[in-house]
Amino acid sequence: MYAFGVLALAALVTFGVVLATRNGIGTSPDSAVYLGTAENLLTGNGLTVPVGDAPGGALTRFPPLYPLVLAGIGAVGAPLSHAGRLVAGLSFVGLILVVDGISTRMSMAGLIAACLIAVSPPIHLIHTMAWSEGLFLLLAFAGLLCLSRAIEQNDRLWFWLSVGAMALACLTRYAGLAFVFAGATGVFLWGGPDRRRRLRRSLTYAGASSLPVLLWTGWMASTSSGIGGREIGVHWVGRVQVEQAVGTLAGWLLLPMETPGWVKLSIVGLCTAALIGVVWLYEGPGRKRREGGRPGDAERPIALRLLALTVVTYSLFLILVVSFLDANTPMDDRLLSPVLVVAIVLAAKGFGWAYARGGMPARLAILILIPAVALYGVRSLGLIGDGYTHGIGFGREEWRKSETIARVRDLTEARPIYSDSPEAVYLLTGRAAYRWPRQFLTTGRKVNDLYAEQLAGIARQLGRSGGAVVDFDQVGPEIDVAGLVSLAPKVTDTADGRIYEFETGG
Repeated sequence: MYAFGVLALAALVTFGVVLATRNGIGTSPDSAVYLGTAENLLTGNGLTVPVGDAPGGALTRFPPLYPLVLAGIGAVGAPLSHAGRLVAGLSFVGLILVVDGISTRMSMAGLIAACLIAVSPPIHLIHTMAWSEGLFLLLAFAGLLCLSRAIEQNDRLWFWLSVGAMALACLTRYAGLAFVFAGATGVFLWGGPDRRRRLRRSLTYAGASSLPVLLWTGWMASTSSGIGGREIGVHWVGRVQVEQAVGTLAGWLLLPMETPGWVKLSIVGLCTAALIGVVWLYEGPGRKRREGGRPGDAERPIALRLLALTVVTYSLFLILVVSFLDANTPMDDRLLSPVLVVAIVLAAKGFGWAYARGGMPARLAILILIPAVALYGVRSLGLIGDGYTHGIGFGREEWRKSETIARVRDLTEARPIYSDSPEAVYLLTGRAAYRWPRQFLTTGRKVNDLYAEQLAGIARQLGRSGGAVVDFDQVGPEIDVAGLVSLAPKVTDTADGRIYEFETGG
C-alpha cells in the first residue's frame, strides 16, 4: 500500500508540473542566465551569459551543472523550455522518492513525508521554474540518504555514491558545501569506533565532494573579481533577514501574512521545539535498548542526525553569504527550501510515530495532518491553475503580450540595448541586452561609486553606434536618462514602459 501511495504521488506531481508549465517553464532573471548559458553552449559559445552587466562574458555567478544539463537535453533536439520542464518533473519525482527513503522507505512516515512534499506550494513553485533548486534538492538529499546508508552499513559503495551526489550538488548550487560539511561532520561523529579512521574518512569525504566546485571556483576567481561575481565585504545579518526568515517559516505553517510578528515568532518557535523533540524521540534516553548492544546500535536513525546537522550548517552558510558576499539575499521560500524539506521529514517522523501509537496520539496526528495536507493542496492547485491559465514569471500573459517587448523586436539588430530588465528582453525576444547601472548596490549595501563613470561609458557607446534604452514599468523606478539627453533620443511611450532610441553619432 505504501509503495502504491508513493508512486501515485510521483505520477501526480509529474502531471501537475506538466499542467502548470503549459505556457512554458517559468522564468525569472536567474532563469535567463541558466537558459542563456545553455543556448550559448549549444551554439558553440561556451559557458557564457547573454544578459547582464557584460553580455557574452563567462558564467561566474552560478555553478555550471544546471545549464550543462539543459544543454545536454537540448543537444538531442528538445527546445530548452521543454528541457527545463523535463528536469523539473524528474527532479520532483526523484525528491519524493528520496524523501520517502530518508523517512524509512515505504512506511507510514515515508508516505506522509512524500505526501507533504507533493502538496507543498514552495516545492511546487521551485519545480515549475527554470531554477537550479529542483535539481539541487534531489542531489543534496540523495547524498544524505546514501551517506546514512554508508554509515549504518559501513559500506564503501554507498559512501562513494554519496560523494558523487554531493559533488554534483555543489556544482548545481554553492549551498551544497553546507551539505558536504554536515556529511563530513557526520562521518567523523558516527562513522565507527576507530577515531583515526573516522577522521580519515571524514577528510576524504569533504575533499572529494568539494574538489570539483573548488576547481570551478578557482577558475571563476581567475576570470572575475570576488566570489561568484560578488564583491567581498562586511554587512552583518540584521533584523531584516530575521524577519524575512520568520515570515517564510510562518507561511509554511499557513499563518496569514498580517499575523503580528511576535505571534509568528512564538508559533515558529513552538513548532521548531516540536521538531527538535522528534529528533530526541529517536535519539534521546527514551529510545529502547536492544539486547546485546548499546542503545541505537540497530536501525540507528543516522539520516535524522544528518538532517539536523544540515539545518545548522546551512544556516551558518546563509549567515556567511549575507554577512560577507550578498546583503540582498532574500530569506524566501526558494532559499530556505532545504530547511522546508528537513522540517517535512521530521514532522512526518513525528506523525508516523503518533499514528503507530494508536489511540489519542493517532487521532491528534490525523486531526492536524489532514487539514494541513488539504490546505497545502488547495494552494498548490491554485499555483498550477494560475500557471496553466496565465503562465509563470516572464512567461505570464502581461509579459508575453507586452507592447514594450513587441517594439523591442523591431529595433535594429546590430545596435546595443540597455534595460532595467535585460533578462526579460532576452527571454522574450532572444536579443542580448546590457543591464542599466544601479546607483545603489544592494548586494553590498553601498552607493555605486562607478555610477557616473558607467553612465559616461553608455553615453559614448550609444553616441558611437546608436542603440536603445528599454524601461519597463513592471520592474521598478523609471530609468533616469538625464545624462543622455544631449544625444537627443527618440522617446516611444508604450502601455507598460518606454523606449529611448539613439541614432549613430547623435
